[in-house]
Amino acid sequence: MILELVLVVAVISLLLYLFNENCRPSKFPPGVWRLPVIGSLPFLKMPLHEHFTTLSKKYGKIFSLYIGNFPTVVISDANMIREAFKLDALNGRPDSRVFTERSWGKKRGIIFNEGKDWTEQRRFALKNLRDFGFGKGTMEQLILDEVCSFREYLKKFTGSPVSLNREFNLPVLNALWHLIAGERFSFDDQRLRAIIKKLVDNFKAADAGGAIFFFPWFTKLAPKLSGWEAFFSVLKPTMTFLSEPVDEHRKTFNPDNLRDLIDVYLNEISKTTDKTSGFYKDDGDKTIKTVMLDLFVAGAETVSTTLNYSLLYLINFPEVQEKLQKEIATNIGSKLPSLSDRPKMQYLEAFIAETLRYSSFVPNGVFHCALETVEFNGYVIPKGTNIFPNLWQVHFDEAVWGDPKNFRPDRFIDENGHYKKNDNLMPFSVGKRVCLGESLARDEIFLFLTSLLQKFSFEPEVKGSPPSMEASKQGGLILQPQEYKVVLKERTV
Repeated sequence: MILELVLVVAVISLLLYLFNENCRPSKFPPGVWRLPVIGSLPFLKMPLHEHFTTLSKKYGKIFSLYIGNFPTVVISDANMIREAFKLDALNGRPDSRVFTERSWGKKRGIIFNEGKDWTEQRRFALKNLRDFGFGKGTMEQLILDEVCSFREYLKKFTGSPVSLNREFNLPVLNALWHLIAGERFSFDDQRLRAIIKKLVDNFKAADAGGAIFFFPWFTKLAPKLSGWEAFFSVLKPTMTFLSEPVDEHRKTFNPDNLRDLIDVYLNEISKTTDKTSGFYKDDGDKTIKTVMLDLFVAGAETVSTTLNYSLLYLINFPEVQEKLQKEIATNIGSKLPSLSDRPKMQYLEAFIAETLRYSSFVPNGVFHCALETVEFNGYVIPKGTNIFPNLWQVHFDEAVWGDPKNFRPDRFIDENGHYKKNDNLMPFSVGKRVCLGESLARDEIFLFLTSLLQKFSFEPEVKGSPPSMEASKQGGLILQPQEYKVVLKERTV
């Protein structure tokens, strides 16, 4: 009986070996075994970014696996990621049902689009946002207006333990939304808060290798079990919400008085006669709403998550908080902080950099896809291959950082006490698909954090017992901190 069992195991192992060797493309990076239909899934462990780090030690900084039938290459080296993402051929997006269903059956917008239409939409949105003040003094004033309002709003929470996890989204989003739609949201807007909460919960629940991204047959067969139903339950109310300002703008649209990004899009749609353009008639209507969705999600989440982690680390390291407040007192005093103060705030810049590194809350970036077959670093990456940059490993590489598991802002300070940049830090990705809003995000993080530290001190709910710095066990595309409460105390400078 034992001999028969050994023979069965041996035959199955041989068949799997032959399947993997014969089905692997020529010169494809080495990597994880796979099974028919489900790919390498049985051989992967959660959280993926940590398991990818383990696998890279076995197979190298470039290795492969299969998610379902999708060939996937994971790159875990900063220089290799930078070189790969310079290539147009590796700047596509996967053919995932998630990326098309959110935008009426095809890739649209900025984040999940590709090719000519992506280039056109990214350039158009960025140019016109800049015309309305993006990256200029106008934008700084909009941010500072929100900072002042938010500081007043926070005063009602002082003295008692409170969760601020979802409080940052609206003030952070408002500055950008003024350029997009010419309006701002109330911090108490319950409808919008509910939409943002559900969007964030979806990102937390969706794993990079999950069914909703790479198992389209399963999402159709079992929409509830696969998570498809939950993931898209928020799409309809979100799109309804985003459609309202577009409809209102149409009623008052004047091509001679373009007020914001929505007006600019409506004007471009009205002028476009090229049927292949993303601005043409009904396609244009779908495009503007998808672009708004992209900016809405990015604007509401990236900076707010960074600020959330910042408070968590300040609570855990009161000596760092004290040092930052002394730097503010010395270089800014009691006046409202501005971007012109940034060169004087060397330790704050180091703290922000260390927060972005240590949290690494988008551990695998946004997936790329090969638009054509490419030879890269001695391997062949076939057309249609997914590319995962393991940013988490880049940010925790001992060969680069020495003691990456320690939170230590001073690693970004040189011998003269000045902030020193490290090219291995890439929280906003790199290359041609680097985050469109990186400059805005960095400005907002600086102004919000400086202003909050100027007016408040942050202490743990239980004195001497700070909350865990580990990310939520739920994992997901965006690693959120575990729920925690903080005690705010007003201070004077």
